[in-house]
Amino acid sequence: MPPVIQLAEQPSHHETRAGAELRRYWHQVTGEITEFGDAAADGQRVLIGVAGRHAELDALVAAGSLRAPQGAESYVLRTVTGEHAEIVAVLGADPLGALYGTYRLLTTLGIRFFLNRDVLPSDVPQAFPPVDLVEAPAVRRRGLLPWHDFLNGPSAYGFEEFRRYLDQMLKMRMNTLVLHNYSRGYRSADINEPFLQFTHDGVGFDGFLDTSVDNVRWGLAPTRADDLAFDAPDVLSHDVLASDAARFTREQPDARDNTFAKAKTLMQRVLAYAQHWGMELVLGTDFDLVPRALQDAGCEALDPTTLRARVDDVVATYPQLRYLQLYYSESHHVDTQQAIAAYQVVHDYLAEVAPQVTLITGSWFQEERFPQMDAVLSDDVAFSSLLPHDMTVKPEWAQIAERRPAWAIPWIEVDGGLCEPQLALDTMERRLPQLRAAGVEAVIGILWRERPVEVNVAYLADDLWQASTSATSAPTYYRDYASTLFGAELGDVGGALLADIEALGVYGKETTTPQFDSQGGGYDGETTPEFGGWFFGGDDASDRRSVRWEWIADALDELLRAAKGDRAHDELAYWRDTARWMQCYWQAHYNVPRAASVDPEPAWDRLHRSGFRDAIEWHVASVRDLPMVGGLLSAAGGRWYFGTDDHASPTGRKRRESFRRYEEQIAGELPVRPPARLSAKRTPDGVRLWWPLVAGSDYLVYRASDGAEPECLTPHPIRGGEYIDDSSGGADYTVRAVGVDGALSPASPSVAVLADDDPVPLRLLVLPQAQTCVRGEPVWIAATVLSGRSADTLTATLRYRAVGEGEWHAVAMRPSVIGRPNTFWAAVPGTATAADSIVYTIDASDGHSTANHPPQQGEFAAVTAVAGDGAAPGAPGQLRIAGGRLMWTAAAGDVAEYRIFATFGDGEPGPADYITYVPARQREFVLPDGLPAGGRVWLQAADRAGHTGPAIRGETT
Repeated sequence: MPPVIQLAEQPSHHETRAGAELRRYWHQVTGEITEFGDAAADGQRVLIGVAGRHAELDALVAAGSLRAPQGAESYVLRTVTGEHAEIVAVLGADPLGALYGTYRLLTTLGIRFFLNRDVLPSDVPQAFPPVDLVEAPAVRRRGLLPWHDFLNGPSAYGFEEFRRYLDQMLKMRMNTLVLHNYSRGYRSADINEPFLQFTHDGVGFDGFLDTSVDNVRWGLAPTRADDLAFDAPDVLSHDVLASDAARFTREQPDARDNTFAKAKTLMQRVLAYAQHWGMELVLGTDFDLVPRALQDAGCEALDPTTLRARVDDVVATYPQLRYLQLYYSESHHVDTQQAIAAYQVVHDYLAEVAPQVTLITGSWFQEERFPQMDAVLSDDVAFSSLLPHDMTVKPEWAQIAERRPAWAIPWIEVDGGLCEPQLALDTMERRLPQLRAAGVEAVIGILWRERPVEVNVAYLADDLWQASTSATSAPTYYRDYASTLFGAELGDVGGALLADIEALGVYGKETTTPQFDSQGGGYDGETTPEFGGWFFGGDDASDRRSVRWEWIADALDELLRAAKGDRAHDELAYWRDTARWMQCYWQAHYNVPRAASVDPEPAWDRLHRSGFRDAIEWHVASVRDLPMVGGLLSAAGGRWYFGTDDHASPTGRKRRESFRRYEEQIAGELPVRPPARLSAKRTPDGVRLWWPLVAGSDYLVYRASDGAEPECLTPHPIRGGEYIDDSSGGADYTVRAVGVDGALSPASPSVAVLADDDPVPLRLLVLPQAQTCVRGEPVWIAATVLSGRSADTLTATLRYRAVGEGEWHAVAMRPSVIGRPNTFWAAVPGTATAADSIVYTIDASDGHSTANHPPQQGEFAAVTAVAGDGAAPGAPGQLRIAGGRLMWTAAAGDVAEYRIFATFGDGEPGPADYITYVPARQREFVLPDGLPAGGRVWLQAADRAGHTGPAIRGETT
């Protein structure tokens, strides 16, 4: 018998969400439907409410059966024997406490909440187990600082990614999201994420969000999907990896202002969503630098006029913001007294224009400045700094926490290894209790990625609710994590393997990738390619690293063979693939020749037998989320750091060539240069082969079957970079370039293709995995299908139903009008979310093989429909289209943005037809090139919460 849920007569939106979340998770785990009511004939009743606002819970407190929680965000969970049914009480000190308590109750079923996903228990519960918990946060502000500046992190997030991020933080009982915006690059390029903007004497500056082709920094070359090696392009949903906030901005009228306005619209929505659910957003920037355009115009960063201009922009753009953080820049040149003067100007000005805003200091490893600053600055200024990389807690934290808010920022991963495992529980077990003992107000973990460090985030979130200075032991936490993912029977050995992975990584006792220097401010060692690039030379250290990772990968392979169930296999495959990537990456370092030899042909052959292709293929196999897609851009060709001549190492280490440049160095010494890589997909007509063009060359294509000598398929050299082979059998293919004098290049790297009737395993990437939606609004869902067959063989179907509904509805998914052909989109209509949450599954096929999301047999994904502030706006007016430009008049209501669609058939627009949004201030839009002629363009207004008005249509000319 499923439990009955009882809320207060007039529940807050937090309590309403708590009930809806409990209902949908119970349905996901058991398949049963819970109901709301005030009685249960049998089974359990779950009472959710706030002290003093829920009559029956208050009666239990008055009778002594239940304790009242004490302190903000705290809660009490207790099983009480009632007159007719067992009662599970969830009593919060406030609405947020009631929601936290509900999520904590769900963990008693075996559900685990991580940064980008939920993991459900394998066993089906019959009821909530007995519970008796009184819990309160040990630290007031608990949160994360996902750092903008790498595509491995939040630079590529749109609103849906940020909403999902906040949803998962809320489930883990975290309440603060901190974001940093660079004021300027500390080397050659200006850097300024366009969430903040000000002018000087009428002079402005350009702002940008990184994409994989525009505004690239840190040595990353402009990269489209098809620039990546082998099958790596398949993981991108669009040709360019980018936030929706960065799409089609440069083509627009008033491009600079609209770029800022579009990004600010995104951040305004993020702020509104966070605060609606009792969370806070902190915006930070560097106060001691200004963009070069302003500097050239005579603007001085520390001038009080400049500092006030920064504040004016923040206050005008984000009037609800409550926290502003100002950093010494990463390569600061200001002394402490100058910083104190700047902070005093900002503090006094905030007191005048925005007294609700708390000023927070910030920088890198700056605790030694605290005493001098503490003696002068007002007690309501919060002091903050990034801790040393090894999370050392210096005595200054306890000293300042006695008299002012102290915000500590430990590194729970470092940016020197964003393509490798960075498990850190042993270090966190030792360091985090020291921060709690120091009495800090906030602990904010800095990180970039999601899935690879989810156990670090979960440990941090749990630790900040520890009542004493003790901590959960790292082995115990690894064991629980492994039991959840791999199965209880593999918990001990799986947990031990995860501890071994930590020992080989950044935070490990056997660190072979970046070690921390004695001050915690730099690195000593080699790392994966987003920091160190691919380097070459056969060094013994690379061989030792490869051997260690091979041992880990083999052990995980053994566990995978022993695992039971789809989930355990998928989870172990992820860790195995990650370890194989590390093994092959370091083995390629060891195998690749130091330099092109006198005879470059053996060097070319050795390069492509070195294992770098295996490394990239294992990296592709490990991708599970958007930051890992960004990491793949770093790894597939090694084009992040040290890819350009003008980028020097931040620690003075020898600059290493990128893989691509090294490959070109060898190829350039050959009489005829071969194609650097060859890709292949099986199609309905045979096998499609394609390769990058070599200037001045034609090509010969070769096929080798069953180990035989290669057969030339092209009696005469062909032009272009594509060939279709009508063979249905399995084979290995190579291509050779033919020079103008008829000379042949060495063979390209080979590629293997399975026979037509061989099943090719499919995999689905569903990004982002929506967790909530606005009640009555559609839910957009995207699935990227990874397959060895071409996109024209692929199909995908979305199946959904409302919680409590018996019938499944099917919707054919379609590729996006601006996306790649193997990413499919569909929407659950708003009618399904109008009164309830929804569950869904996705089925994909290439005609021979199938894949499902979720991959576990019998499970389904779910989205909770929650109330949002505001109401749907009206329709835009007078939509006109001329010369590829849309123009319209404003819609009625509280409009945050206008969404633009292009359809090429009948019916209303959906997510596959979506192009982008523009901020509410914008009334025209230049359509991107490449849209088919004769389509219909649609415009729709949306408010900050996501309520949408009617879409209006125009015809393109």
